[in-house]
Amino acid sequence: MPPGAAIFTVEYSVRGAMHAVYQLLGLDLRVPPVHHALTEPATVLQALRTVFA
Repeated sequence: MPPGAAIFTVEYSVRGAMHAVYQLLGLDLRVPPVHHALTEPATVLQALRTVFA
């Protein structure tokens, strides 16, 4: 499994659990949006530096 796949799976698992708990408890809270790290130029630049270092 690629390293990014584990992060993707954990993040979505946590978000799914948050949705379930909020609904079961009747809480009117928003689940944080998914973090798209690769759309941030600084993150992409650091990843490229790491790959080609």
